[in-house]
Amino acid sequence: MTAGDRGAPRESRPSSRLRAEVISPAPPAAWTRIAADDPRAMADHSPEWTASIAQWGWRDASRLYRFPDGSSVVLPLLHRGSRPPAATWAASPPAGRGFGGLVGEAAADPKVIRAVLADLAEQRWLSLRVRPAPETGRTWASVAPPTARAVERRAHLIDLAPGRDAVHDAMRKSTRRAVRRHERGGVDVQVGVGGELLDVYERLRQASVEHWAKAQHEPLWLARRRAGRRDPADRLRATAAALQGRFKVWVASIDGRPVAANVVVSGPTAHAIRAATDRSIDAPSGVMQYLDWLAIEDACREGSQAFNLGESGTSGSLSSYKESLGASGHDYTEIRIERLPITTIDDGARRVVKRIIGFRD
Repeated sequence: MTAGDRGAPRESRPSSRLRAEVISPAPPAAWTRIAADDPRAMADHSPEWTASIAQWGWRDASRLYRFPDGSSVVLPLLHRGSRPPAATWAASPPAGRGFGGLVGEAAADPKVIRAVLADLAEQRWLSLRVRPAPETGRTWASVAPPTARAVERRAHLIDLAPGRDAVHDAMRKSTRRAVRRHERGGVDVQVGVGGELLDVYERLRQASVEHWAKAQHEPLWLARRRAGRRDPADRLRATAAALQGRFKVWVASIDGRPVAANVVVSGPTAHAIRAATDRSIDAPSGVMQYLDWLAIEDACREGSQAFNLGESGTSGSLSSYKESLGASGHDYTEIRIERLPITTIDDGARRVVKRIIGFRD
């Protein structure tokens, strides 16, 4: 079953307000052609990515917009609930499932974004969330309707357009030294394509969960439960199966023992979607930086124009680490259109739970 076969029957209608034709769900073949015209598209914006999420309680609600000037864009969108749209939740994409927003040659055009937001506001979802690519996130905020809620976010990206050597030289000296040291030997690196090596990543992820549970003063059972609900292993395998050769798992081992893993999806903008380390193993410093560099170098060879290192939030240490690789911070805005104060209630509940268990961010 293709992404376009999922969810409600396909809708095709003219919109005088938008002056565009809207098709939902977006036909996968047309979607793929439109995404190919976007020089900064990510695998996150593909119909295959959406189809892999739709296996887990969500339905494809993607929207293709065709404008009179011949331009087209697609909004990857999923919904859950029984009576769309008023009684359902919609997200582009669901939390923890990458970046959404528009894809296509006109994806960054403020007029196009404004028109899409106006169309989405008319749908009257119970809750709609759009987390756009960081490069266009500020534009979404500038044209959002007054009723929308803006959530400030921060991600880090590396510009690969200057080429491999320039990207290498833009890294901090300490990072380049670590890369040279590990290039001389001592670290064995494997690359799994598709679902290969995901079992190794999963073991490292469980070790990471234990480490962060202790660091954040969180009960281990709760940390494991949260991690399992947020990112079940089978869901990541579904994404790997959908993306095939675009999905790579990089694993670094010391003396035959895996110590770090990095999961990267390829595209015009490569995206590091997961990482894990086993801190119980006494590994030399800079192993993860070396693993990151190998993935960045691979993206340069494949012709990617950017490398998205993912969300950084307000963490100074995480930002510093990514900037050591030559990344620049991008402040952007997630847009939420809600009929009820869901975000306010959710944020309050999270604060209460954190106070109760003594959670430390």
